[in-house]
Amino acid sequence: MGDPSDSDGSSADSALTFDDNPADYDPAESGSADSDCMAVVWPRSDALSKLLTERHSPTDDDRDALEASLIMQLPTLYLYWQMNLFQQQMRSGATRNRQISLYIILFPGEARDNTGIKDLNDNVIGQWWNGQYLQKRYDAVQAVFDEHTPDGSAVAAQSYKTAFVMTYARERKDFVAKLRDLDAALQAALIDILDQAAADTSTTQKQKAAIKKLRTVLDKSGYRFDIFFGLRTLAPQGKSILTNVYLLVTEAMKGAAIARYAAKAPSLKTRAARQLAARAGISTDPKKLDPRGKAYDWNVYLRASNLAEIIKDAVVKGNIGGTVMELNAIYVNTVWTFAYLKYKNLFWGNPK
Repeated sequence: MGDPSDSDGSSADSALTFDDNPADYDPAESGSADSDCMAVVWPRSDALSKLLTERHSPTDDDRDALEASLIMQLPTLYLYWQMNLFQQQMRSGATRNRQISLYIILFPGEARDNTGIKDLNDNVIGQWWNGQYLQKRYDAVQAVFDEHTPDGSAVAAQSYKTAFVMTYARERKDFVAKLRDLDAALQAALIDILDQAAADTSTTQKQKAAIKKLRTVLDKSGYRFDIFFGLRTLAPQGKSILTNVYLLVTEAMKGAAIARYAAKAPSLKTRAARQLAARAGISTDPKKLDPRGKAYDWNVYLRASNLAEIIKDAVVKGNIGGTVMELNAIYVNTVWTFAYLKYKNLFWGNPK
């Protein structure tokens, strides 16, 4: 995307991209182990609360903190702004572009090799060091995908589990090439954090064992993280900015969810579950397009959605793969309950 600092107002300010680094925090000052250290989110929340309470004239760092918090709460803000400008330019003939593409990257909580956000937090490095890694991930996404050229890409927002990347001209092959760069950047960042956490005197022996195991895996060249992405390319219709952004975001997110489904379905633990999942007929994309991603497709989405009814029917009838068994009664947190409840001759998912 063009550099907003050279803009005449036709593109959004670069500050409206996620930069969650209003201040630095030293583990020696905050404590270091999970039990002794305050997660970075808390001092940042206190700093934000102080800014809003005192209402003084903000410094540059204060503005960065406020803008980062704003985007965290409303990650679609940049997209609304950019869509409005894009549609204005289309109507005035100021741009030859007629479509906009959004890629949404998903960073799952649980992932292969314990690299998921929750995995790292619970099983490997704990909340404080995980927070340091997340900051490095934010920085890596920004460095890889934020391009200051008219036909480049821009990081519209980042949050705990997602990153939004938008472009007018870049194709999927360009995104996939940059995703490999992101893998390399995340690999280097996580290795650095693992080494720091391993040297931390408050890190437990259990954590150190998990760190060593993950460190060995990450030493392999060309490591690819268990992340997923969805793509939606849209030619804006009408004047409704809200509708166009809604379609762009929700359908790109659906694409990412379907990509994760296609990747995970073959690894389900039981043969019956794998057979049931395969009924949607959804496979991963070719290697050259990166099998971790999917462009949104209405027909594929309907097949994935219809699987919910197929699963319910199988569970209620207790019949999967020709094997009859009791499936609706489930044991959750020491209590027996039912997955689906009958109400007015129809079965509904248990709301509890």
